[in-house]
Amino acid sequence: MAEAERRTGQVHSRDCSKRRTSDEGQSRWRLPTAIYHAHTSPVIGMAVVSAEVRRQEILDRLADHVLAHGLEASSLRPLAAAAGTSDRMLLYYFADKAALLAAVLEHATQRLADALARSAPAAPQPYNELLNTIWKIVGGKALRPYMRLWLDIAARAARDEPPYKAVGGQIAQGFLGWIGSLLVVGNAQLRGVQAARLLLHIEGLLVLEAVGLDDVIDMTLQPVQPLPAQQRSASRGSSRKRR
Repeated sequence: MAEAERRTGQVHSRDCSKRRTSDEGQSRWRLPTAIYHAHTSPVIGMAVVSAEVRRQEILDRLADHVLAHGLEASSLRPLAAAAGTSDRMLLYYFADKAALLAAVLEHATQRLADALARSAPAAPQPYNELLNTIWKIVGGKALRPYMRLWLDIAARAARDEPPYKAVGGQIAQGFLGWIGSLLVVGNAQLRGVQAARLLLHIEGLLVLEAVGLDDVIDMTLQPVQPLPAQQRSASRGSSRKRR
């Protein structure tokens, strides 16, 4: 009886193999993601997991590559080389180059968001104190590659290059929300105004650092001292004369 079961199993295995070969011959180039998700077979499920794991590995490598070399090195061949695959296989995991770049930038941005969350002060701070705190975070060595990438994205967005304006806007909105959550303010409206001003201040510091004006950065970070009464009066008089 055991021998009969063994033979029956062999016949069933051969039949299944024939059916798989026939099915693959008909739809080999149409199988990937959509059909994988439509099936419930454990084997197919394992293929989905494996493909997603591989996709995440690729995104990790490409985020490292873009952070190290900038967007100038983001054409398809250098990206494929950084991922350890061919450009044709790279597009197996992404619809096209635009989708690939968007996914890489989203991956890098998520890393930045995680780093900012880990570095945030334990309690909200007033404007001047928070300005110095945030500058120590974003101006530090650990986040420098992310800030260079951010300036690169902003420059391309200014030239209206399609993916970067949308991606840059999302990054700026996220950063604005993060700053607002760390401010000590009296009301919600003031929080929005101060968060926007602080973001503008930080962006200016990043540009100054990029062009090497560290002495100007040091002056900018000094708290503004109120003018003595005589100077305030002279300043108002000078202003009235100009009008």
